[in-house]
Amino acid sequence: MMDNTGKGITSEMKIPWHNRILTRTLCMVLATGLLPLLLLGGIAIYFIDQDAKQKSEATLLVSAENLARQIERYFAEQSGNIKFLAGNFDRKDLNDKDNIRLLSAFTATHPDMNTLALVNKTGQHLFLYSRHEMLKKSDPIFDVQPLSDPDTREISWYGTSYNAFGESVVTGSIPILAPWENVAAGALLFTIRPQKLHEMLEKIDIGNAGEAFIVDEADRLVIHSNPRTLKSGHDMSLQHEIEMLHDKTADDLKPRLSRHQGVAGKKKISAHKKISTIPWGVVVEWSESEVYDVRNRLLRLTSGAFLMVLLVVTPLAVWFTFRLTTPLAKLVNATKELALGNLSARIDVSTADEIGLLACTFNDMAELRQKSEDDLVKEREKLSVTLRSIGDGVIATDINGRVVLVNKIAETLTGWSQKEAVGKLLGEVFNIINGKTRKPCTTPVEKVISSGGIIGLANHTALIARDGM
Repeated sequence: MMDNTGKGITSEMKIPWHNRILTRTLCMVLATGLLPLLLLGGIAIYFIDQDAKQKSEATLLVSAENLARQIERYFAEQSGNIKFLAGNFDRKDLNDKDNIRLLSAFTATHPDMNTLALVNKTGQHLFLYSRHEMLKKSDPIFDVQPLSDPDTREISWYGTSYNAFGESVVTGSIPILAPWENVAAGALLFTIRPQKLHEMLEKIDIGNAGEAFIVDEADRLVIHSNPRTLKSGHDMSLQHEIEMLHDKTADDLKPRLSRHQGVAGKKKISAHKKISTIPWGVVVEWSESEVYDVRNRLLRLTSGAFLMVLLVVTPLAVWFTFRLTTPLAKLVNATKELALGNLSARIDVSTADEIGLLACTFNDMAELRQKSEDDLVKEREKLSVTLRSIGDGVIATDINGRVVLVNKIAETLTGWSQKEAVGKLLGEVFNIINGKTRKPCTTPVEKVISSGGIIGLANHTALIARDGM
């Protein structure tokens, strides 16, 4: 394309970077490929995060539920055994010496039983049997206060204490009925070694910084996964968990989750469950970082895999973009070269697609144009030879009135050589005037171009040579 000065416009066109095919194609590939991938990856990570979080919390709740059920079964069994033993003393003489044999036999057949004692309604110990040969006055069995209300006929549990031998024991009592009367004649006191409770806690997965424990209705620690915490009797750092167990709005049948901050500022998650057979509760507590450790590992794995996909897909997208746009860039450059007059410009594209077909078409077009130009040059040379050999003066111009050829006769008549005249306006070389008036005449070029016919010179027209003659 040419402007009105004859200068090529196409050769000077500058395409902004954001309008280039490469930029737009790359943006299209990213928008249609990577962005949906990013979106899907984000959605996948979100749902994986939520699923892992729910599973971790569900595991914690199940741990508390299972622990509570094990404890319920254990104490249901112990309660049944103790009630059976207490029934042997109902309405009998508590001072009967045969009672010690019953206590000894029961202890022998029940390994969890540590100490048994029969007391009268004043609290006086009548018979006492222990796995240890001797008991000190500091033994928890001497601190148990029996209930005097026989209507309950329920076991009273008093939590955990340490006996004189450093063993932790769970203490309790059950009323004994008096002979011929429905009143309490005394009570059966007992201490149980909570070895099985410890074993239950040891099987609970609490991670590296978690805790599992049991508290009674008086907020005393019964069993704790950390023996040192149990010896303290009441750990203020566990106050939050204990308060959650006493929440009146909670469903006693379902375990619940709560979140709080520990003594060292560490975030913790606790599962709370009340025990139905005794007025105790269980708490399983994990460090929040450990609860979500599986989730975090899964997220890191997913994010890493997603990043690897991006690292693979992004170079492929860029390669695909360059693969698509490079032939187009070659086509643009070849077109500009052709517009600048380089008729030998060709596109080296061998792809078997639409772009390859376009490149072949361009090459064919350039080939035809070059052939046409070559043929035109040959014809021009023939015409030049013919014109220059004519016996009359001949001056040829282009459509703009600029000289392109002057034959020998015309060179002599005008005083302008072929080399000097080419490119000048016809009026400068072919200077004609009216012979009578000596006024300049209009050159016939414009009339010839506009009319398309043969225009003759007016009478009395004279040619003024370059030297003015």
